[in-house]
Amino acid sequence: MSEPNLPEAIRLRLAALPEIAPSDALWLRIARAQPPVRARRWPYAVAATAAALAAFAIGIVVLEPPSPAFQPDRALAEARTLEQALADARVRGVTNPDVRTLERELASADAALQDAVDRRAASRELDALWRERLVRLAALVDAYRHPDTLVRI
Repeated sequence: MSEPNLPEAIRLRLAALPEIAPSDALWLRIARAQPPVRARRWPYAVAATAAALAAFAIGIVVLEPPSPAFQPDRALAEARTLEQALADARVRGVTNPDVRTLERELASADAALQDAVDRRAASRELDALWRERLVRLAALVDAYRHPDTLVRI
């Protein structure tokens, strides 16, 4: 029997077979032998989720770009330079509302930095406060040097 379309021949032979209804006892044995689909899949889903979370956490820790190292000596030198520039710029006596706001923000940053030093805060917090102070100090110097330009939005 060499037919060119073998799957069609198999389908026809299977269709020609008589249908037999299995007994209820056989259906129970079949059901017990096969665990439910949901019960088979959940361990894989849990494992895949845990692996994805672990990969994500490792990616955050390992791939986080390192922040530039804080250099206290350089920050102190920059602060002294900016403070001298601020003292020179204050001679003009600018009374711009932006300048007054920046003065209050600088005072607030100074107070937060002093509070952190007094309570012996972690170096990470001190670094962030120093950076914030330097940014505010530079903005204040710019506001004094260029009082006609918009410093803040």
